[in-house]
Amino acid sequence: MPNNNTRTSLLYEQRLYYKYTFQNIKNEIDFWANEKYYGKLDKQSVPFYLNKQFLKSISTATITNPLLRQTTLNIVSDSFKEMNDEFKKADLYLTIAKSIYNPLKIKKTTLIFEDEYINYFRQLLNLWYSTFKNQIDNEITNFDDFVRLFINTFLSADKTIITQSAYLTSYLASPSITGLSIEISSEKHDDDSKKINTFMNDPNYQFFLNTTSKYSFFVDKNAPWRLVYNLSTDYAKDKMNKYNIEDIDDLFSKYYVYPHLTEYKKIRDELINFYSIRTKNKSSIQKSEYCHKTKGLLFETVFKNTNTTKEDIFWIQMYYYIRSKEEQNGLLQSQFDANLRKIHMIYTSSGEVAALSWILNQTKKFLDGGTNPSYFQYKPIESNKNLHSTSYSFSF
Repeated sequence: MPNNNTRTSLLYEQRLYYKYTFQNIKNEIDFWANEKYYGKLDKQSVPFYLNKQFLKSISTATITNPLLRQTTLNIVSDSFKEMNDEFKKADLYLTIAKSIYNPLKIKKTTLIFEDEYINYFRQLLNLWYSTFKNQIDNEITNFDDFVRLFINTFLSADKTIITQSAYLTSYLASPSITGLSIEISSEKHDDDSKKINTFMNDPNYQFFLNTTSKYSFFVDKNAPWRLVYNLSTDYAKDKMNKYNIEDIDDLFSKYYVYPHLTEYKKIRDELINFYSIRTKNKSSIQKSEYCHKTKGLLFETVFKNTNTTKEDIFWIQMYYYIRSKEEQNGLLQSQFDANLRKIHMIYTSSGEVAALSWILNQTKKFLDGGTNPSYFQYKPIESNKNLHSTSYSFSF
């Protein structure tokens, strides 16, 4: 059975064997396929994440480490408790044997998305700083130059992931950030032999599949120890109703956060904070100039400007530049400049939300043909990519 160390010649056949072993599971979910966006995109393909105030603790009796607070979306916590009660009853009546599925021991639940993202972005900034440390510390004296360096260097790399929206829909964001998943093991995902021998050949495996399906849980095809809540069942709808949630759309609108309305502010605040810390750590630099009269160098102490004030429209336009780079929209410089003017017009006439909504519609992912841009917009974008005409830039 394969893992990441398996020879390439055997890897394909063995992965295929695992795939066919799992193919008869009715309540499977595959995060390597279309379901990779499950719990991360709404029905209109708009990125979102769970508001952490709706997380609920799971009974500590099922948790490996009681000191570690394990939480999921409230309806998931309630459903898991009912399912676990059935496992306990089956164990009490000796219907199932002791095994990896009995008792159910929770190893991992929800990762808080805001924390995961901000840690990621700060690590990126620190890595960028390590490359341009001398320039940032010893040459830049004002915030404009700092932001200009950020734009010209940090954003020049291909496949840049900076915003919450891009992070959400990338391989970096674990399904655990959705609040819908529960893991009962910490096994590595690359070892198919262990998946089959330890989990799929477990004497309680069929009971596990039947019971998880009954309580509205998917089983992760690539990690048969991970349960993911199915929001589309009648059982799930009953659970929602107890919290005065009518349906999935109502759940999304009440329980989830849409980052496209606020994420530019998070980037702004992080850059301001980053610059302020560096300015505080080194508030001045020494500049030298050759003096023809003395035939020597004249040194001058220059204090760094601490003013970081810039209008919101600047940050919103810069945010559009970032999102366009992330989604590789293939714009020409003239198209990009025209869009910046349009954003400014919308912002001035209709406000911030309207401008950000327009940016969202221009930068949404193409899924199932894409709802936006239209085919007539999509066709020239693809043509531009083929012509390598994507090197547009954002300037002050």
